Amino acid sequence: MQRFLYRVQYTYPDGTVSYESVCVRAADGDTTAALTDAETGTDRYRVAVNATRTMTLLVVTADV
Repeated sequence: MQRFLYRVQYTYPDGTVSYESVCVRAADGDTTAALTDAETGTDRYRVAVNATRTMTLLVVTADV
């Protein structure tokens, strides 16, 4: 297993921006599953505030 750290940028309708860090666990090298988990975990907020979202993978580390 590995830990994937993402930076999530939310851009609101008025143009303001905020950031959130999201860490998820997935199988070694499975960036697709990690991204899906991170998007699923942040989707409810994105929809609630009507923001666009940009995901950036910052680091991948071993889950020990």
